[in-house]
Amino acid sequence: MDIYIIEDSIAFRSRLVKLLDEIHDPFSFEDWEVITVTNIFSINTLNIQNDSVFFIDVDLKSTINGIDIGSEIRSINAECFIIFLTSHADLGRNMINSKIYPTSYLVKTDNQQTLSLEISNVLTDI
Repeated sequence: MDIYIIEDSIAFRSRLVKLLDEIHDPFSFEDWEVITVTNIFSINTLNIQNDSVFFIDVDLKSTINGIDIGSEIRSINAECFIIFLTSHADLGRNMINSKIYPTSYLVKTDNQQTLSLEISNVLTDI
């Protein structure tokens, strides 16, 4: 399983990679590879499988946002898992209206324990 991270904050991206490494337990989860996507305009070149997981920052500092990227991913593969990340708890309506059907919507937090638990719960559900 490939886990893609699309996050423009280098610090948060690093935290997320580290969290995923800490969470990974081969007895609980299948093998996974964590891939950071730094070129958001190359989504169509990714090998997106039904079990691919995307962590996407909603508010990318770019000409397109995470919702646009989620929509592009969804047009490539309707079965993969999309988990939106945001610092803005009030953007849930945009996710619903975009018809991307994300697996989850997580609010970024500085609390490592809370974030780790939420990510672990989402990956367990997947």
